[in-house]
Amino acid sequence: MPEGRLDDVGESRAESHPAFPSGFSSDQSFIITRNIIPSATSQLQYYDRARFTVGSNILLTQVSADGGSTWSNIASRNGVNFSGSSAEWDANWISRNVSLAAYAGQIINLRFIMKINGISYYQGIDSSYGFFIDDVTVTNATQLTTPTTTTLPGNATSFTLNATTAGASLIAGTSYNLRIRPNVGCRWFGYGSMKTVTVKDPYTSWALTLESANGLPAGTISNLGGDPDQDGRSNLIEYAFATSPVTGSEPTPRMPVNSVTATHFVVSYQRDAALTDLVFTPQTSPVLGNWKAPGQVGAPVGFTDTVISTVGTLETREAKIPLTSGSTCFIRIQVTRP
Repeated sequence: MPEGRLDDVGESRAESHPAFPSGFSSDQSFIITRNIIPSATSQLQYYDRARFTVGSNILLTQVSADGGSTWSNIASRNGVNFSGSSAEWDANWISRNVSLAAYAGQIINLRFIMKINGISYYQGIDSSYGFFIDDVTVTNATQLTTPTTTTLPGNATSFTLNATTAGASLIAGTSYNLRIRPNVGCRWFGYGSMKTVTVKDPYTSWALTLESANGLPAGTISNLGGDPDQDGRSNLIEYAFATSPVTGSEPTPRMPVNSVTATHFVVSYQRDAALTDLVFTPQTSPVLGNWKAPGQVGAPVGFTDTVISTVGTLETREAKIPLTSGSTCFIRIQVTRP
């Protein structure tokens, strides 16, 4: 039973050559070992060609929507040789197009199976025998990758999608397909309907929660540069330093604070390391332009950004630059999303 692999799905390709080896009289199949979710417009496209195959031999194209437990025929063709002459071989590749619309939204597998379908068949596995299948393509479909299985206790009423149950850290903007099936005793039942969820990035989740809680129109807070409470801080800055975008007079313990020591100009600020969707970059400039970060070419000697203390994921940091007689400098904390 040879296995095949689609190169990728959306447009995906594979090839196979099912034939009957000498001494074997069982059906031969070629399974595409990918889990695919077709859309309403998905097509299975491929080319096939027959050589030494008797007319009773059949090449079936099949779909399974239950993980390979059962298979349904979606296309078929017969062998070509009745006289034993190569003149009866297919002269050219034959193009096939099969709609997968009936399986839209389901997780399916594909296979090609060569069935004897009688008592006569040719034995041989070189290029003169069997059916040839090439350039197998599934269009407008989704391929499921890195599947994971989570066993829930019998009294469970919920499931949490996280890095553990997903098998890796969740990626913002990525869609995850979930399905569940029960096990009673030694028997597994079928899967229920599949649910697709798309992971939102932390900022978007924060913004949507606040918009909903405060009855604000969509985009009021999800707009990074917006300032709905008109306190001079953009929504992105409010998110970065844990202040409210809807209350302009709350305490701001994490916001940058300037100070001057005998030797340095210092900006102290707090950064939550859990906000992995943000980058905090101290920058300095003598003229409010051409900003430089610590270590960057052109940055002042001695310009540093240091962690002073850590409590949980909250870091207290200091960006500082040595005082130089007669010089002027500005320091800012730039917050960006990578």
